Amino acid sequence: MSSSGAKTLPQRAIEPVKRPKRRSKWGSLLLILGIGLLVTGLGLSGYVAWEMFGTSIGSQRDYQNQVNDMERQWAEDLPPIDPRVEAAAVEQAQQSGNGSVVARGFAILRIPDFGANWQVPILAGIDTATLKHGVGWYPQSALPGEIGNFVIAGHRITNGEPFKNLLKLPKGALVIVETADTVYTYQLLDSPKNLTVQETESWIMLPNPFDRTSVATRAIATLITCTDLFHSSNRSVGFAELIKTEPKSS
Repeated sequence: MSSSGAKTLPQRAIEPVKRPKRRSKWGSLLLILGIGLLVTGLGLSGYVAWEMFGTSIGSQRDYQNQVNDMERQWAEDLPPIDPRVEAAAVEQAQQSGNGSVVARGFAILRIPDFGANWQVPILAGIDTATLKHGVGWYPQSALPGEIGNFVIAGHRITNGEPFKNLLKLPKGALVIVETADTVYTYQLLDSPKNLTVQETESWIMLPNPFDRTSVATRAIATLITCTDLFHSSNRSVGFAELIKTEPKSS
């Protein structure tokens, strides 16, 4: 006890400062790997989202622009596009290395079951670039209204997803094709959900797919899209028969 009578407090031992443990070499590598996988996953998610939704925004805008262009050309009585000539020109350009060339629209597709305002351009060709801008027509098939098989194909998802709801169409649904001078109305013989084929099965594009021959006996249309939402070799097919032909008034 000090002379003043105050108690002396015991001194606390000074603890050494704890330094953070150094991360091991393997721990650092695992951390870097984890961050890399996270960034890659986010990148892939963004890419998938863009493919599924982003591409459709631009494509749908392009659909409407092409429809507007066709309607303007028809109203001004300009020479209509010959789809066979158009398809051949585009194929030649692409074979020459100009892959940016895309076929122009020659008809407008309307399916009332998809909504009163639903319409997409039908383009002369079925190459990858063309299908980003509308529904594609097989150049080897018949033209709208002709005796034979008028064959068209479109995406079910991405790039405007024109045939997103094709498998929901019932038997008897109408498929309307408008050209420069005529409106053709086809009627589905069965729902596309009831016929699935492999992409290699070409009989569906024959002039007479019902008998699987090249002898055409009636005017039909064939609509083709992917069966599955993601890439697969399955195709859903709907056959429709021409039931009405209406020349447009001049």
